[in-house]
Amino acid sequence: MTRRSPRKDAAVGDHLTAHVDALAALDRALAQAPPDALRQLLEVAQAALQEAMDERQLALRRYAALFDAVPDPVSILSEAGVVLDLNHAGVRAYGRSREDIIGQPIELLNPDLPSDHLDPVWEALHRGETYVIEVTNMRGDGSRFPVEVHSAGFEHQGEHCIVAVARDLSSRWQAESRYRLLMESIDKGVILFDRQLRVVSANPAAHRILGIPGNGNSLQAMLCPEDWISVDEHGHPLTREQWPAAVSLRTGRIIRSTIVGLYHRPRGRMIWISTTNVPVYGNGRDSPDHVFGLFSDITELKRNNTLFDRAQSLAHIGGWEWDRGLQRLYLTDEATRILGQEPPLQDMAQLLDCLRLNDRSLLQQALLDVIDKQAPFELELQGQRSDGHTFWVRMIGEAEAGDVNAARIAGTVQDITARKQAEETLRIQARTDPLTGIMNRDAVLNDLAARMSNPTHCRVAVLYIDLDRFKTVNDLLGHNAGDELLIDATRRIATAIGTEGLVARFGGD
Repeated sequence: MTRRSPRKDAAVGDHLTAHVDALAALDRALAQAPPDALRQLLEVAQAALQEAMDERQLALRRYAALFDAVPDPVSILSEAGVVLDLNHAGVRAYGRSREDIIGQPIELLNPDLPSDHLDPVWEALHRGETYVIEVTNMRGDGSRFPVEVHSAGFEHQGEHCIVAVARDLSSRWQAESRYRLLMESIDKGVILFDRQLRVVSANPAAHRILGIPGNGNSLQAMLCPEDWISVDEHGHPLTREQWPAAVSLRTGRIIRSTIVGLYHRPRGRMIWISTTNVPVYGNGRDSPDHVFGLFSDITELKRNNTLFDRAQSLAHIGGWEWDRGLQRLYLTDEATRILGQEPPLQDMAQLLDCLRLNDRSLLQQALLDVIDKQAPFELELQGQRSDGHTFWVRMIGEAEAGDVNAARIAGTVQDITARKQAEETLRIQARTDPLTGIMNRDAVLNDLAARMSNPTHCRVAVLYIDLDRFKTVNDLLGHNAGDELLIDATRRIATAIGTEGLVARFGGD
């Protein structure tokens, strides 16, 4: 026995009812009408019937086109779960002919369904709700694919039926599988927080970085406020409201690359992370209801940076890099301290401006040699800090390896001010008489030799002064009195000379 399609019967039911009423009225009119009137009535009835048939065919075509135009498989089931009709998308999806499916129980397409699978469906439909479930359907070749089925109820000729729309979830499952594989394989920790900053999910890397076992109860322990102390990159405590995840939730903005220190009280362990937090908006929401926290373990890097900064400070050596494309000068903290400029230097031109004129030219030429010849340089330069004090630096620079255009030139800058001051002190001491403070014998002879070798300065006069009876003063009054006599004599002679000449102590007296 062939069962008629409910999609067709439901579509034309109202039309057939109207036709039956019209035929009954026609029978009554025929019983009372004369022959001419009867012929006219028959013609009218024929025209009405033809119109009704045309409308019925049109309605059937429209409904069939609509039913088959749905891109997802749509099946119509009886109350007992027998397939009464199936659209073209269902035929394609299940890989079976329509004849092989119509009249068969739904278990043909869903072989894993339990025997009472229709009970929750009808419970939902009787409440006026749509029933939604994820199941696995089977094709004609035995292969399976996941679907999300939306079921709704309707009545046909007094019989309860179900229209079920199955949406293929293969693409979504593949995407979810790729997402899970990605989350499990990447080395960056990923945590999903809700609006109360509770941990919803975390990938294995997050467990590993935070040192929390990846068991079922670990999510509840993650970032428990009683167990963790959080600080910013400078060591200042962070409140829960200052967490980057909380700021991202509150502002609805991405909070990028924030350094946070986490101290775990139970284990006494300090870790440092760099975290980026991304807000997640639900459908139709104007504020985020979740936030993803992505973070990397930078504990070793932080430790190395701290040790490097300490080594720079102890050695008075800083680093610098000049990006010629951006015209930007980058300095480490120690390099900034050594150069002593306020505000801190941002460009090479500003560094050149704080150098002595001659040294400025030396550095400019050295930079040109790096650009043109790839030649590294090492210079000792003198300049002035913002507070007026003089500095001396040993500056080394070169282009990065493989950078043929010398787009970036980098190096070190070492504070040698103390060494230069010590050298100057030694130089002065080597040329100065320690008692009187004037030039000593070697200094004056070198000065005279330099003058005599220069034709423009060789016209000089030398006056040699000896102190009479100086030995008598030393012998009778002692060496202290002799020293005082030499100092006073030096003062008087220097006052008499003024700026017109030089005075030096050539011998004992």
